[in-house]
Amino acid sequence: MKSLAHGLLCLLAASLGAATDEPSPPTTLPFIYDEIGGKFLLRLDNRRYQLAATLKDSVAHLLADANYPQAKLCHEDYKRALTEKAKAEATVARYDANAKRLGTVVERARQSLESARNQLSLYRSYPTYEASQLLFLQEQVTRATAQLAMAEDQENRARQKTEEVRQATEPAQERAEKARQAYQAALTSYEKTLASLRALALSAGTAL
Repeated sequence: MKSLAHGLLCLLAASLGAATDEPSPPTTLPFIYDEIGGKFLLRLDNRRYQLAATLKDSVAHLLADANYPQAKLCHEDYKRALTEKAKAEATVARYDANAKRLGTVVERARQSLESARNQLSLYRSYPTYEASQLLFLQEQVTRATAQLAMAEDQENRARQKTEEVRQATEPAQERAEKARQAYQAALTSYEKTLASLRALALSAGTAL
């Protein structure tokens, strides 16, 4: 029973669409045609079934229970929620990309400082050296140190901003999840009624 339930959930997930950015809409609501001779037609899944008029009330009752408008409304709401979620995620991605770019700048600045320090250390190891060159190399180290500090500060602020933006997108994430659950519930109910209609059409009707 558990495996069957799991399978049904998997089928339901597939019916919502493999790509969450475009959930599949509910199947179009079936409808009936009046016909003479004690028969009527039911159009379901792009096929027509001929059934006895005595079953018309049962079919009409099932169609009323199907609640296609609710499933359609939930589908549209889910699509809107996913659009908002995608926009929020795109904003986070932009801030995150900028923070990573600044992280690269920090790494280059750190390498520049290390290089300046090595040059200064190497020059100091010489038996004799000129004071002006020593001063120049010391200034290089000071400049590289300041550039690294500035780059690190920019990166930290960018990463903090990214986190703030990410937290600001949480409501959109929550709305999308709630909309998904609402659509899943509405679609499950709708598909359950359609399954009853299919069973009735196949068992008591004639496919045309």
